[in-house]
Amino acid sequence: MRQSQSKGECRFCHQIFSGRGIGKHLLACRAKKEKDETLTIRKDEDYIYYLKISAWGIYWLHIEMEGTATLLDLDNFLREIWLECCGHLSQFTIHGERYSSYEEQDDFWGDAPKSMDIRLEDVLDLKDKFDHEYDFGSTTELALQVLSIRKGVIDEPIRILARNHPPVFECENCNKIATQICSSCWEDYCDDCIEKHECGEDYMMPLVNSPRTGVCGYFGPLEENQSNPEAYAENHYTNYDKMGKKISEILEAFKIHDGVYKRDQIDAAIEMKEEITPYLIDILHKVLSNPNEYIENENLYDHIYALMLLGHFRESAAHRIIVDLFSLPGDLSHDLFGDLATSDLPTLLLRTCGGSMELIRSLALNTDADDYCRISALHAMAYAVVDGIGSRDEVLSFFATLFTGDETDEDSDFWGLLANIAVDLCPEEIMDTIKHAYEDGFIAQGLIRYEDVEKALEDGQEKCLERLRIDLERHSMDNIHASMSWWACFTEASIAPSLPAALEDDLLPGDYDPSKHKVKKKKAKAKKKKRKQKRKQAKASKIRNRR
Repeated sequence: MRQSQSKGECRFCHQIFSGRGIGKHLLACRAKKEKDETLTIRKDEDYIYYLKISAWGIYWLHIEMEGTATLLDLDNFLREIWLECCGHLSQFTIHGERYSSYEEQDDFWGDAPKSMDIRLEDVLDLKDKFDHEYDFGSTTELALQVLSIRKGVIDEPIRILARNHPPVFECENCNKIATQICSSCWEDYCDDCIEKHECGEDYMMPLVNSPRTGVCGYFGPLEENQSNPEAYAENHYTNYDKMGKKISEILEAFKIHDGVYKRDQIDAAIEMKEEITPYLIDILHKVLSNPNEYIENENLYDHIYALMLLGHFRESAAHRIIVDLFSLPGDLSHDLFGDLATSDLPTLLLRTCGGSMELIRSLALNTDADDYCRISALHAMAYAVVDGIGSRDEVLSFFATLFTGDETDEDSDFWGLLANIAVDLCPEEIMDTIKHAYEDGFIAQGLIRYEDVEKALEDGQEKCLERLRIDLERHSMDNIHASMSWWACFTEASIAPSLPAALEDDLLPGDYDPSKHKVKKKKAKAKKKKRKQKRKQAKASKIRNRR
């Protein structure tokens, strides 16, 4: 299975972005601007062209070049980093004109192409889109665009601003991470499954981080100490296969809940953060596409590890799928994630939002979603204030719009819990709104007394926000083991040794079922009305007492 998009790192601030988001970021990146200002002080300015280069949606480069550089310079760069295998011809097409690496008359295509020995500033303008082709037999096509032109200085002929991380492909046969691609049928395989592929091993080539992968004789860019493609290929896919096997082992350990906390596997996943992240996100997509599979089999647990790791990673690429999962109607989100929907969701939403509260607001306003998930979204917005992402005034103004009585069922705890969160922000500006909510009977005194709201005003904004800041630190996921290992459903492996096989029959009843004696995940039982009501009361109490 191939990815539809990829991520990469800004080489200035080292934040991770998707291919769609990296361009917007680079135009505003503070660390890049500071670097540019430093260079400008030392040298005379020139026109700097910022180019985006992409192929297939998953391979992309963002670079800068001086306007006085030539198309030939750009062609050589693309050959070195992505394309060169056998010295094939290449050409750019700009505004319908062809600029070629060769200068002979081309009778088949009509007029002879122009030379690449021409400056960028003579042929390209802002927002221009153009193409590059390498090898007119097995052609690799690239799409390029001028994203900006500025006055400034760069300290190298071509400066790479960002590049996609190596895409992760699954083996067609076993779903492990693929290391090789068949140049005949274009299917991807791990080393273990190569012999099973009907095209034969002769067609196999290493998967490399280039749109040229699997084509002609391309084995990736050669380093100075790699004198031939075969040596590079052997080193590349050997390391890649080791990585794939390790990821498979980690995910397999996460999949089924056996009562043992997977500390070692979590540590291994953190070490392989960039490589394993797409797989963790895929797990959440699988849950969203078929939630009943996870609801009906309570021992499936990989989605819990995936969710917590992505929160620990502050993975913004996972934010939308997390919001989508907790926007599921009714009790589905609680059936899937249990107490995480209230205890950890505010922090998860904050850590993955990438500085934008748009989707968090949408969850808070979603009347189809569970009220407690909506409250968690509102709690995340309060956290955003002390985290420096959100404005206190704007968040309180938003809260004030949610006391109309139309937000949910009249017997819901929604408004009482919202008032509880507002207290953490010292809600002086919206006190009239809160007072009317008490008078209209929306807020139950059992959740928070009106006197407690008034007390927050006496404490003052500084003290309230400090309490909220401490609460956020207490629920931080920086130490994922501190966030997870204490859960009642876990024991450490060393605390729960298994019985020797020879003693099991003597010490355990014949009808003993280990799965019935493992501490299972805490999940809502919507089928039993009485238990549902108890759970509702317990959750309201937990949220109320987070402060």
